[in-house]
Amino acid sequence: MRRLVNRFLVLSALFAAAAIPASAQWSFGPQVGGMGVGGSVTRSTLFGFASMSGEYTFAPVGTTNATLEGVRYTLEPTVSGGLAMVNLHPFRSSFSLGAGYLFGGYQADAMTPEDEGAYVLNGNTYTSDQYGDLSGRFEIKGPTLAFMAGWRGSGFNFGVGVALTEPLVTLEANGARSSEPEFQAALDMERMDLENALQFDFLGLQGIPLVRLGWELGL
Repeated sequence: MRRLVNRFLVLSALFAAAAIPASAQWSFGPQVGGMGVGGSVTRSTLFGFASMSGEYTFAPVGTTNATLEGVRYTLEPTVSGGLAMVNLHPFRSSFSLGAGYLFGGYQADAMTPEDEGAYVLNGNTYTSDQYGDLSGRFEIKGPTLAFMAGWRGSGFNFGVGVALTEPLVTLEANGARSSEPEFQAALDMERMDLENALQFDFLGLQGIPLVRLGWELGL
């Protein structure tokens, strides 16, 4: 009988504690990730079983040259992005499983150097004086769905995940013969080759790999 009463008292105390509205707990701090450096903020709710989080990072990348699919480009990249997520904490700990949206990502304006003279598309050589310089834009960005698992909240933070998006490449040329069907077909093939080269596959999912490492101070 005494054991039964003790169990009743314990269960009553737990029920009473659960019935009291929990005050939100905030944490914030710096972080680094696949898109540079920045910060994050987390609000714990539902008695520690869930949280809402936001983060933003950027990387000050300057103009660079790169050879992609055999063609040399001058790139002016922009790398920045944010994540807004709802996270579940199955054990009321920092371990979390989150889903949300990625905003921003990776993008770059591209152009073949003026001194290039010629370039090869789909196995054929085209001269800049006849077909012009190539220019375009490479994008791998949101807004798009994102998923992440790791540790989040006050203290050490770490996470890995994926944002479900595909590369988008636009290419054009400004030369007198750039409208010829053969050249346009080669340009389309180059665009598709670039999109395939920029594609990332994570456990069968196509998108941007997400990594975060940081520290949050609890309030």
